[in-house]
Formats: sequence, C-alpha cells, structure tokens
Amino acid sequence: MAGGMPYICSDFNYAEGKNTDNYEGAGFTVTKANGYISAMGYSTKYDWLFMASECLGNSSLPVGDYTYITENLNGYRIARLGGGWTHGSNAGGFCWVLYDGVGNRSRYIGGRLVYVPTVTV
Repeated sequence: MAGGMPYICSDFNYAEGKNTDNYEGAGFTVTKANGYISAMGYSTKYDWLFMASECLGNSSLPVGDYTYITENLNGYRIARLGGGWTHGSNAGGFCWVLYDGVGNRSRYIGGRLVYVPTVTV
C-alpha cells in the first residue's frame, strides 16, 4: 500500500488514531519514501489535496518540492503541510511532513490561524 492512505475529517470533531465514522479515505496512497515529488495522488472528491504519490524527481523538476515520510509507514501520523525552518529550500508549497506522531512537538514547527466561516441555520 505504498506509504499509506490519507484520511480527511468531514467535520471539526478530530480524533487521534481514527479512520472511521467522520473520516474518509482520500482514495490514493502517498509515497513510501522521502524525496523530491514526481507525481501527485488524485481523487475527484479531494481534488484540492496535493500529496506526493511518488518521489523520483529532483530539486527543480517536475515539482521541485520535497516530501518527508516515515518509510514503510505503519500506524497513524499527523500530516503537516510545509516544512520546518530546518528544511530550508525543501520546504515549499507542496512539501508535506508525514513522519510525526500525534504527540510530537518541536521548536521548528510553526503555524498560522485560519478563520473557517460556518453557516448557521
């Protein structure tokens, strides 16, 4: 199964180590090794989700971005978009870090707040 299948939460009820109920599989598997992205996984339902399904590229072609992943993935990982400051030029717009467990914390991990408007009836 390559590197594993991404699961997307359909609401704001996030849970650790879960892939049922309000979680749905993306329909493709991610790459099984670190590297420069050469192909993206695709799902018609999640066409906005640009995650590497193959890493055979280089620092300029075809994407020029890097993906970090636990090789031969087993267990649950948190998907972080964008690398830490320690990743330097490998931390571009398509860079995913897929090796941290749910309890990871570090000084080099940043974030930003995003307002997600919801409709109330």
